[in-house]
Amino acid sequence: MTFNPLVKAADIQAGLKQASHFLNDNVSKRTLCLSELAGMTDLGVHFVSLPPNKSGCELHHHYVDSEWFYILRGSGRLQLAPCVMESSERSGMAPLPGAVEVREVEVGPGDFAGFPGAVAGTGRAQGETPLAHTFVAGTEGMDYLVGGTRNAFDVCVYPLKGKTLLRDVVGGARAIADYGALHDVPAAAMAAEQPK
Repeated sequence: MTFNPLVKAADIQAGLKQASHFLNDNVSKRTLCLSELAGMTDLGVHFVSLPPNKSGCELHHHYVDSEWFYILRGSGRLQLAPCVMESSERSGMAPLPGAVEVREVEVGPGDFAGFPGAVAGTGRAQGETPLAHTFVAGTEGMDYLVGGTRNAFDVCVYPLKGKTLLRDVVGGARAIADYGALHDVPAAAMAAEQPK
């Protein structure tokens, strides 16, 4: 196959695949990894299309990888919450309802959001609490680009679920921690989630 750095708009629309999230039934999106089509493996750039009132992913934060979003079409809400990896008082369970305060910010075309990884050297101020995030489309749906670094290992925290995902990008292994116990996640349960 001949290398082609250009991914045409028609190819993007034709290549979109339906995806969900193993932790959130409200996630429904069509997505395509543009960077892989252009031969780029050290970072990920995805085109994402959300139907009306659907979420793009479970509220989360990457502790290693940095992640950014650029809204192309439609409007919606960016949901933000402080993200800490500490155990809740109910070890091994999701935080109590209301224990994680989620705030919402309206977003629309041209808006950009960036979330640096929380490890040293990523631009985050020392001691600053990272923000977990997700997008929820408005009544007309929403299209956006999402991209980020692709480190060999990443830790992704889901504060509303009380879970932490450990991901070995190179080896393909994944495990999930319930703030107290670590257990393997069946590959089939994670198949719909697109790595960045």
